[in-house]
Amino acid sequence: IDFTGDYEFKLTFTLENGKILNSEDFYMIYLRVIKYGKLKIDTTSDFIEVLKNETKSLDINLSAEGGDIKSLNISFNNIVDKDWITIFYCENSYKLSDSIFIPVIKKDEIVKLTLSINPKDEVIEKEHLLTINFKSIKSNIEEKYDIKIFVKPEKLGKVDILNLDEDIRIYINEKDVSIKFQIKATDGALKNVEFNLIKPDSFEEYNFSTNNIEKIKSDDVQDVELKIKIPDEIINKAKDFKEFDYKTFDDRNSYEFKLIINYNGTKKEVKFFIKFNVKVLQLTLNSKIMAINEINKELDVPPQIIEGRTYLPIRWVAEELDATVEWDGIEKKVTVKHKDEVIELWIGRNLARVNGNYKFIDPDNPKVVPLIIEGRTMLPIRFVTENLGCKVNWNPLTRTVAIIYFEEKD
Repeated sequence: IDFTGDYEFKLTFTLENGKILNSEDFYMIYLRVIKYGKLKIDTTSDFIEVLKNETKSLDINLSAEGGDIKSLNISFNNIVDKDWITIFYCENSYKLSDSIFIPVIKKDEIVKLTLSINPKDEVIEKEHLLTINFKSIKSNIEEKYDIKIFVKPEKLGKVDILNLDEDIRIYINEKDVSIKFQIKATDGALKNVEFNLIKPDSFEEYNFSTNNIEKIKSDDVQDVELKIKIPDEIINKAKDFKEFDYKTFDDRNSYEFKLIINYNGTKKEVKFFIKFNVKVLQLTLNSKIMAINEINKELDVPPQIIEGRTYLPIRWVAEELDATVEWDGIEKKVTVKHKDEVIELWIGRNLARVNGNYKFIDPDNPKVVPLIIEGRTMLPIRFVTENLGCKVNWNPLTRTVAIIYFEEKD
């Protein structure tokens, strides 16, 4: 008969002989009838496969059938290295070396345990047996439940190269260049990552911040820095550049490198180029088109030949070189400033002042002077740009002036 519940009994005493002192005297007995339940263990599976350095979870649902379960102790055994499995219960975490105490599981209540399984590198790749022991003296329970955990080799992924520019621009006075990029492990881990560089013969000195990375976990990112010394002969070659054609210049002074990354028994290659940070202005006589690194810009006045020299409103060139141009109407003076360079020229005068020192604009032709033509201040291009640190080349066949400016690192 199922009569579980709380009951109250009243026990009254009477005497057959003698006198009852107080007829209201009695004893109360309180009785709680409990029917202990049967432990039910339910999991999605008692076998789970997990890759090394990945995490999988397994839920274990405990319920009491037919009655309550009290004072349930849970312990674990059979796995030697227990650090790679964690149990979560009631927002608390436990190791396999711990015991978990559940005060009561009420009838038809479900209590959930979650196993978080994350095999480390040192965990042996095999089938591991985890035995869970359930014991309650009060509820007369002593059961075992086995879960098989098959640890598989770690998934190996691919390399992603992040933040590596294809064109590395350097200054003409830069002795070495620092190239920073990142290696990311995608779709799995990377093992035994090595870096190599295929370079032009003239580049002898270089080094990586690390030549070997033992392991990069999946989705992790590793910073790498490559430092390359720029040979003096390369810098001198660029500074002494004579004849000019933009494409030829780009081919001759851009240097191809190949970064090779070996990993997981395979490799990945990526190219990048080192190029001088240069600005090239090309102007053709009687044409209003000025090419700036081969991008065209329209002028309002074309270059002109005066006294055998090429003239142009200097503001067009100066602005492209990040120089400023000032006009003094009283002195009829043009001042061009660029970094520490200051060039002063006066209309009609063949003497100019460069950083406080006077010099002839054209020692071979005293008639070469700044002019005002149709309201425009026209200056000899070669004198101004060369004093700003540019090289000027003249192609008589195409009647084109090339102004080449290599930026220097401050």
